[in-house]
Amino acid sequence: MVCFWDLETMATIGRNKAVADIGKVRMHGWIAWVMWLVVHLRSILGIRNKIFVLLNWIWNYITYDYSLRLIIYACKAKVIKDRELYEAEAHWGDNHPQNIRQPTLDQPQ
Repeated sequence: MVCFWDLETMATIGRNKAVADIGKVRMHGWIAWVMWLVVHLRSILGIRNKIFVLLNWIWNYITYDYSLRLIIYACKAKVIKDRELYEAEAHWGDNHPQNIRQPTLDQPQ
C-alpha cells in the first residue's frame, strides 16, 4: 500500500502572485503567494536550511535580484572550430600537418 500526503496544487506566477487549490478552496494573488512560501519553507529539512532559504528569499525580494535558472550553451568561436577541424584533419587526414596552416587569433581569415 502506497501512502502519500497530497499538498494540493500551488504555483507562483510572478512577484506577489500565485494560485492555490486547497480542497474546495481556490485562492489567487498575494495570499496564495504567502501560502506557497510557507508550504515550501515547511518542506525544507533543518532549521538552518529554512533560515538560510528564508533570508535568501527576503534579500531577493528586497533587491529585486532574479536568478536565471537556465542552462545555456555558448556557441564556439570560429577560431576554436577551425582549430578543431585542423586537429582532426592533421590527425586523421592525408595531409601532412606541416602543410596545413593552423589558424591563430592574429591572422585574418
